[in-house]
Amino acid sequence: MTATLDELLITFVEHWCEEDVKWLIQEGASPDAREGDAKGEEQWKTLYQPERGLCHDDPPGECGQRRTRITLQPNVEIVRLLLAYGARVTDIELDAALENPDPEFLRTLESHQVSPIPCPALRGPGPLELTNTALTDEVRELNSHAATAEEKARDAENAAPAQPRPPTSVRRVMFAIADNAHKIADKISFVTGDGIFVNFAYANGWGSGFHTSTKTSGHFPLSHLTLDPPPFGAFHSILNAPMPIASRLDSLPQFTHCGAPTVSGPLREVRERVGGVQAEVQRQSGGGT
Repeated sequence: MTATLDELLITFVEHWCEEDVKWLIQEGASPDAREGDAKGEEQWKTLYQPERGLCHDDPPGECGQRRTRITLQPNVEIVRLLLAYGARVTDIELDAALENPDPEFLRTLESHQVSPIPCPALRGPGPLELTNTALTDEVRELNSHAATAEEKARDAENAAPAQPRPPTSVRRVMFAIADNAHKIADKISFVTGDGIFVNFAYANGWGSGFHTSTKTSGHFPLSHLTLDPPPFGAFHSILNAPMPIASRLDSLPQFTHCGAPTVSGPLREVRERVGGVQAEVQRQSGGGT
């Protein structure tokens, strides 16, 4: 590609096409291009001498033919443009400039050696190029977002499911402060004042254990229980108050390795304490009627 651009550059220099020369250099053509291949079987050595124009050193041939190829009109503006883009100035160009009738070529070459001609500003991008750049950036950003989303989806798919927290061992008697009626097999029904032995407490607000009187085992909402039994009068104020019940997902039989709640522990102490509470409740109830 560069060789083709260099050949085009030499052609445009020969025809004084300044804008085309500038465009070719910006696209990658060498401002110091000096050799190229002509069409046909013979190889041609192409030289660009700023003070003489584009010169072809032909294979041996007729003198008139050679003069015709060398007689090219130079252009000082093209010379300055090539120098600004970095074209070399050698003794060959300086010697040839001495023979050129136009002294401007020699002054240009000599002044460039002392103070190089500044490179002209590159042409700015056009509206089409700006649009293409914006669209390319947008596509790149969208691809990046898509790749990030796919990576997160793969990570989520491969991630191990979150394990629920294991239950906490309680192993103590608590007392009902609200009724809890259930017909489901793995849940305990009780009324206000009943004693419930709590084996485990789950993170979702449920517990497992057994009823100290009926010996029924199962699950129940801990929000219906308290550590100390309230006095009898307090039962009447909360008897009909609805109690919140949390979801029981964490206390489902996924913790079967903990064992089903059984009637274990200091049962005599439990029975004596519950019996005393129930006797006190009956005494206060009988005295008030």
